Amino acid sequence: MDFLEMPRFWILLIALCLCNSLNAIKTDKMVNCYYSSWSHNDNFRVHLDPKDIDPYLCTHLSFAFLNIGTSGQFNVEEDLIYGLLNRTLNLKWRNPSLKIIAVVGGSRISSTQFSLLAASESQRSLFKYSLAANLLRLGFDGLDLHWLYSGSSGVTGDKQNFVTLLSELKETLQPLNLEFGVTVGGKISYARKWYDVVNIAKHVDFINIMTYNYTDGSSVAHDAPLFSEDENNVHATIQYWIDEGAPASKLNMGVAFTSRTFIIWNNENLRTNTGIDVKWPFSDIDSEFKPYAQMCHLEYADLFYNTSFGFDLDAGASFVQDDVTWIGYESPRALEMKMNYLQAKKLGGVMVWSLQNDDFLGTCSEKYPLLQIINRKLDHRYECRYRICCIKSIRLRTFCFYIE
Repeated sequence: MDFLEMPRFWILLIALCLCNSLNAIKTDKMVNCYYSSWSHNDNFRVHLDPKDIDPYLCTHLSFAFLNIGTSGQFNVEEDLIYGLLNRTLNLKWRNPSLKIIAVVGGSRISSTQFSLLAASESQRSLFKYSLAANLLRLGFDGLDLHWLYSGSSGVTGDKQNFVTLLSELKETLQPLNLEFGVTVGGKISYARKWYDVVNIAKHVDFINIMTYNYTDGSSVAHDAPLFSEDENNVHATIQYWIDEGAPASKLNMGVAFTSRTFIIWNNENLRTNTGIDVKWPFSDIDSEFKPYAQMCHLEYADLFYNTSFGFDLDAGASFVQDDVTWIGYESPRALEMKMNYLQAKKLGGVMVWSLQNDDFLGTCSEKYPLLQIINRKLDHRYECRYRICCIKSIRLRTFCFYIE
């Protein structure tokens, strides 16, 4: 490149970056998008590489999951650092406002290992200092501690030890300007026994609540209803955490871009919420849980004989059924209701599980259709009415998007 052309080149580059930054969501809510470390694998059902992630649709990108050694030391495998993780962290070059969070735990760490860590002063000390050093070294913006089932290993002290661990982590991470949050299960019956809500909220910046996976498979039911007759629903869970003392502004509503399938034994009295005899459906979990990227094709094409689609207004949830199959799933219309609820309750934001479950290739419509709905509902630049969102502008032509 000729020297005289350099200034023009850099001007164009800066202009391009500024134009791209205009595409970033403008919101005071947290849009926390999970990206799983196994979703780039060609053997996984949906292949999503970091280069295909739109870094402007999320305020936070949570990289799941990272491990802890048996002695409590936080280590990241070198091949992960120089491969997938490095490519993920590079998304901040495209959107400097994007916060990338390290998710520690989940399926990588057993509840027993977490219990031992939380109960041991020496392990907690090694963990927090090795964690802080590595988060800074790698360029993460914060931590999400993903210990869902404290107490499941039979350690009665888990409830208090969890709070102790959170307190020490906050003391370590806060001076380093690193964000700190936790992810917790959504069932109230579990929270009553194992979560000290007030003190959890005291020590963290945000709480991701997995307000999904409410069904146990014994009868047909929506997996993540906004409302239901029992306490297994989004509203009941959110209200429980608020009533127990958690600030609404710290709570992120969890949404899973997935479906759950049931095979029906007897459909004579088929209902959309409960009481149906079912065959515990599948030995292959991929057959039971499908991403929205697959479900959206059913919405746009009648692939099954005698298939019918429905929306349960009372539950705020979508379903599709035929003579032998019932599928409940997260849909655009259900998400619209949940985002309305989120705003009415003044929650801190939303946690998305997960990017690879959305139609990120745009095979049904636009790319990332479910995440786009969340953006338009929470973005200050949009004005939304019932099932339609329009860009607010007096200078530009108005663009509107319909929620199917």
